[in-house]
Amino acid sequence: MLERLLFRKVELWFVAIILVLALIGAVLFGSVVLTTIKGGSRFGVVGDLAVSAADIPNQAKEIVNVVLKGNKQALQASGDRFEKRAGFTFSFPSGSRPDLGYLVLARYDPEISRSVAELVDLNTQKTVHRWLPDYAGIAAQVTIQSGLDDVHTYDAPDRVRLFHPLILEDGSLVYSNYSPLVRVDACSRTLWTAEGLFHHSVESADDGGIWAPSYIEPQTLPGVLPTFKQDAITKVSREGKIVFRKSVAELLIENNLGYFVYGHDNYSDDPTHLNDIQEVTFDGQYWKKGDLFISARNISSIILYRPSENKVIWHKQWNWVHQHDVDTLDDHRISIFDNHKYGYHNRHVVHGNNDVKIYDFETDEVSSPWAEALKMHDVRTINQGRSEVLSQDDVYVEETNYGRALMLNTKGDIIWEYINRGSDGILYYLNWSRVLNREYGDQLLKAINAAKCP
Repeated sequence: MLERLLFRKVELWFVAIILVLALIGAVLFGSVVLTTIKGGSRFGVVGDLAVSAADIPNQAKEIVNVVLKGNKQALQASGDRFEKRAGFTFSFPSGSRPDLGYLVLARYDPEISRSVAELVDLNTQKTVHRWLPDYAGIAAQVTIQSGLDDVHTYDAPDRVRLFHPLILEDGSLVYSNYSPLVRVDACSRTLWTAEGLFHHSVESADDGGIWAPSYIEPQTLPGVLPTFKQDAITKVSREGKIVFRKSVAELLIENNLGYFVYGHDNYSDDPTHLNDIQEVTFDGQYWKKGDLFISARNISSIILYRPSENKVIWHKQWNWVHQHDVDTLDDHRISIFDNHKYGYHNRHVVHGNNDVKIYDFETDEVSSPWAEALKMHDVRTINQGRSEVLSQDDVYVEETNYGRALMLNTKGDIIWEYINRGSDGILYYLNWSRVLNREYGDQLLKAINAAKCP
């Protein structure tokens, strides 16, 4: 019976009709998907299902990568430009530079297949402490559900990224992984998880709280898909409670800047891409204590926002391209890490090199003191990265995508360099490290030692 069905002769005209119907179906399916991703809503649930179905090949590819190559493969660097260099290289003898302070080195450690944070004394050139959270135990506590891309609430332990760790004065550490915000103590024991979908930077508030970007889900905006990433400026208390949350899209709309959200030629699920929140800790001519500098990558904009008045005080666009990391330098200057990333039709590239730009509110001018130095050493992380101006001459930069962190001066001299290469010869991601001054680092080390971790 089965054999007769399988090998039964079929008329050519019938095959032709089937092919024509399949072609018409494919065109209609493509039309529904295209209309829906551009923001059309007339297909309703059918449109959402069609978009999900169209994404199945990408999801299958991700599953195959994990099964065949392992989770470590997903955390490998974007390339290797460093001629087999590995680990730390210092330009000075150990013990000769106490002014350099400490590095909180956030990295994927391929030797143990885990992300870690390490406190490195840059003067003695030694790692003096390491945090390694219980990723499996933390994931078991999480109850939040999400339909967004890039949300890693339930990542396996060997795929978690311990992202931008903030070290508090008692030696505890706060981080996220496109997941709940997590705080562990000096001995890496879990203290709390703040329920929510947190991502990118983790920064301190002047009152002891913590600022971090998060997503609002379900979305509250009109005309968007369920996959829309509605960024929010979020503040969490030291006890892990959300005490403030404001949608970036809503604050833009309420300040007559809605074109940043809806003004794109094609619909975007990620129009703003909030990646840094920095609180101003003092009054000045151009801002007030409690104001927030925020970096919105996908509109290449730095925005000064006053939460107390729900008011955008100032914003500037396009002197930097797809930037990360904004810092207040003094009462009239800020620094911005400029990725200078261009999006071509099939890939993203750094156009030239990354830059650390200084914007002066007094003169409305932008300068690039380290442009030649960064070009000299070919610094060009693509879609991540950090910088910190340490003095008039020195700057710290992280090439997250390529697994390199370095400190250099305006002449191009490298003070120290770290390259995250495993014993397998492969480079792995960094996870947004930060530099601490000597005084604060020494206080942290005392607190950590007092905790007497096993």
